[in-house]
Amino acid sequence: PGGRALADKLVGRLLPQTRNHNKYWQKRHSLFSKFERGVRMDATAWFSVTPEKLAEHHAETIAGLLSKGGLGRGVGASESSGGAGLVVLDAFAGVGGNAIQLARRAEITRVLACEISPELCSMGRSNAQLYGVQCKLDFLCCDCFDLALGRRESGDWPPLRSAVDAVFLSPPWGGPSSFAAGGAQWIRHFPGLPVSTAELVRRALGVARACVLYLPKQSYSLVGEIMKEAGVGAEDFLVEKNYVYVSFEDKPRQKHFVAITVYAFR
Repeated sequence: PGGRALADKLVGRLLPQTRNHNKYWQKRHSLFSKFERGVRMDATAWFSVTPEKLAEHHAETIAGLLSKGGLGRGVGASESSGGAGLVVLDAFAGVGGNAIQLARRAEITRVLACEISPELCSMGRSNAQLYGVQCKLDFLCCDCFDLALGRRESGDWPPLRSAVDAVFLSPPWGGPSSFAAGGAQWIRHFPGLPVSTAELVRRALGVARACVLYLPKQSYSLVGEIMKEAGVGAEDFLVEKNYVYVSFEDKPRQKHFVAITVYAFR
């Protein structure tokens, strides 16, 4: 079933409470193509999940760059996989949108998905099973800073350091209401995180040779400064603008600028 009437009934239970809640319902299949088969989401997932086609693009790009050695060790060099393939850590996995697409890549043999919420972990595991990647995708109900990224400046790194080939970062940003006060300076330090965005990148590159940072589109003008603060040279990161095609009700498909992705390496 679909339509505005159904969307109205789902507000507060499944859909976020916004004036434009119907637009979220209209894009459900762009988030998960298997939505009707039992995908599990909470209200925040509607604006935090990466659209499936874009998540596929992320996974393809990460696997391609690593496999070619463009970001360091390449296939077969992962310490944690014993030379069998690539290992990727999704530090803020949510309900699994990116982690699932990473696990679908043949070049990637293991995905570690950190999620601090037990409820979202349960949803992510269910979604991974729906997409048939549960054998390659480990949902870890934990704080990514405890598992991999460290909490102190002292260099006291957890055991996962150097055990993964790439770290995918999609920090929780709070949704459209975060921009209500104007500006995007808070992207320099996401609310609720113990470190700044630059420090987050620095720590990710201490864990792996590649770091992928997925940010709201409003971040574009800040990326250069964030990377410089993280100690990443201009020649060591790539920035792409991400677009998706979206259809709403009777309107024709339109191309929308939705986010930016930064690929950084050391």
